Amino acid sequence: MKEKRGNVVIKKSIITIFAAVVLAILCEAICYADFVPVSKGDSGDTVLEIQEILKQHGYLAGSADGIYGNGTYEAVAAFQKDNGLEVMGVVGEATYEALKTYTGTKAQKTDETDAEKQAEEQTERELVSNPAAVILESDCDIEITKAGFSTSNGFMNYAIVLHNNSEKEAIEFPAYRFTAKDKDGGILGTGNQVLNIIYPEQDYVWGGFGCEVPETPASVEFEVLSPEAYNIKEVTQLSHPEYKPLEVQNVNCREDQFLGYKFLGEVYNPNDYDLSQAGVFVVLKDETGAIIGGEMTFVDNVRAENKAAFEINCFDDIPFADYEIYANSWM
Repeated sequence: MKEKRGNVVIKKSIITIFAAVVLAILCEAICYADFVPVSKGDSGDTVLEIQEILKQHGYLAGSADGIYGNGTYEAVAAFQKDNGLEVMGVVGEATYEALKTYTGTKAQKTDETDAEKQAEEQTERELVSNPAAVILESDCDIEITKAGFSTSNGFMNYAIVLHNNSEKEAIEFPAYRFTAKDKDGGILGTGNQVLNIIYPEQDYVWGGFGCEVPETPASVEFEVLSPEAYNIKEVTQLSHPEYKPLEVQNVNCREDQFLGYKFLGEVYNPNDYDLSQAGVFVVLKDETGAIIGGEMTFVDNVRAENKAAFEINCFDDIPFADYEIYANSWM
C-alpha cells in the first residue's frame, strides 16, 4: 500500500510539473498573440517597461513615467529607424520583441554623419517668425526679431522675441502692442504688454494669451512702443550694472490627462545677486520651426548661483511639434 501511494504521489508530481510547463508555454504564446500595440497617448505598465528599455539603451532622456508622450514617440521612432523596423512611433509586436532582445546602445551608432545630422537638427530648432506675424519697424533700440501666434478658445495666443541693439544702454519697462486683423484689415482685437528691463545686446522672450478674437486672424501686427527718455539708462546707473541671462536646465515635457501638457525644469541664476522673481516662457513651434504660441509662469526667489524649479501647464488645443523654453529676470 505504501509503494502504491508513493507511485501515485510521483505520478501526480510529474503531471503537475508537466501541466505547469504547458501552461507557461501557452501563457507566453497567448501574451504575444494578443499583444496590443502601444502608441502616443497610452499609459500603463507596458509603456513604463518600454520607456525603461529605451532609457537603458540611450534612446530616451528624462524619467520613465508610464505616459506615452512626445519624448517616448520620438525615442521609439529613433529605435525603429536604427534597427530596420517600420518607423511609425508605435510599438507593435515586432518592435516590442526587438526592444526586449536589444543589447546595443544608441551611442554606439553615432558617427560623423549622425553628428552632422544632429547639428542640422539643432539649427532647425532655432525660432522662426510665423509668416502671418507682421513685425513693424521700430524707431528705438528695441526691436522685435521673431513673433508668431495661433488661436485657442477664442483667444489669440502668441510669443515674441525682443532684442536691445544698444551696446551701453538698458531699457526699463519696454512695451509693445499687438493687433489682430482679419483678411480685409479690420481689427479683431488689440493689447499692450509692458516688460521689466532689457540689458544691452540681450534678448527678452515673452508669450501667452493675447487678446480675445471672434475669428482666426489673417495677420497679427507686432510693434515696439517708444520708451520714455527716463527709462533709457546707462548700465552704470543701475543697481546691477551687469546681468547674465538666466539658464533653463533639466527640461522635460509630460502629457497630462487633465491639462494637456506639463513642462518642467529648473531656472539657474548665474548672477552673484538674488532675483525676487523670474518669468519662464515656453515657446510653441510647428513642424517648420515657426512660432505658433506660448505659455508662461513665474518663479519666486531665484537665489544667486542657484536653481529654482518651475512647472508650466499648457492645454493641448495648440498642436505644436516642438518647443523652446526661456527665462527672463522679473527682478
